[in-house]
Amino acid sequence: PRGRGGGGGEPIWICAFAIRQHAVELGAIEDSPFFKALKATAMTLIIVAAEGEGVLDRSWCALEMNLAMVEGGAGYLTDIYTHYKGRVQRLTDGLIAADESAFQKMGRDGEFPFAIIERALKFALADTKAAVQLDHDN
Repeated sequence: PRGRGGGGGEPIWICAFAIRQHAVELGAIEDSPFFKALKATAMTLIIVAAEGEGVLDRSWCALEMNLAMVEGGAGYLTDIYTHYKGRVQRLTDGLIAADESAFQKMGRDGEFPFAIIERALKFALADTKAAVQLDHDN
């Protein structure tokens, strides 16, 4: 994917635009378009809001994150991006094309807001919200 410095042309799944959750009956998660796309990709890009509600607060997003990390398998990459202090900050799974060295990546990782990492470490699915309570309960 371009965010990792690739040449483009790789398939990218943008889940936010792909499924209107309440407009379709998805059935088993393994049969959903999201799950099929996940199995066809090599990485997940997670965009986390630095403030307010976001991926760590929504039940559906939490499910997708969990599936990506569990079903992705060995070699599956997960990058996390946020906007913080006027800049895009990224925490990447390994080096990307923009990194000249592991030392440069360490410096970039050190700029990632610790508050987001802390929220992720304290994350609990039971604390998430859903627009439809049945989605959360299932």
